[in-house]
Amino acid sequence: MVELEPALEAIQRVEQDLRDYHWMAKEIHDIQDWDKHQKQYPREVWESLLGAGTAQYGIEASLPKAQGVNSDVTYREAQKLLRKWERMKRYERKVKKLEASVAMLQDERERAVAEGILGIEDV
Repeated sequence: MVELEPALEAIQRVEQDLRDYHWMAKEIHDIQDWDKHQKQYPREVWESLLGAGTAQYGIEASLPKAQGVNSDVTYREAQKLLRKWERMKRYERKVKKLEASVAMLQDERERAVAEGILGIEDV
């Protein structure tokens, strides 16, 4: 029974990836669209918008600042962009693996079922 557990886990992981295919493909498209939107404005516009959220006066300026937390707005936005980019690349790898695996299926019926689950016509 112990020898079957890794195989069952792998099957469950593949099943989950098959179910998540549409969601991952949509997320890739959304991140790419978001990136195109970001690039249509000059850097100065984004810096002015990002800097607008930083408290520079008033009561917020007198409150204690958190220790060990980076309050640089540009740094936080760069980290957020990097996380989005890495997520998109991870999803792209999974989607490509799924599409390649479905294309390699020899049994026509299995391929048709897998393509139906993925919602693709031809791989």
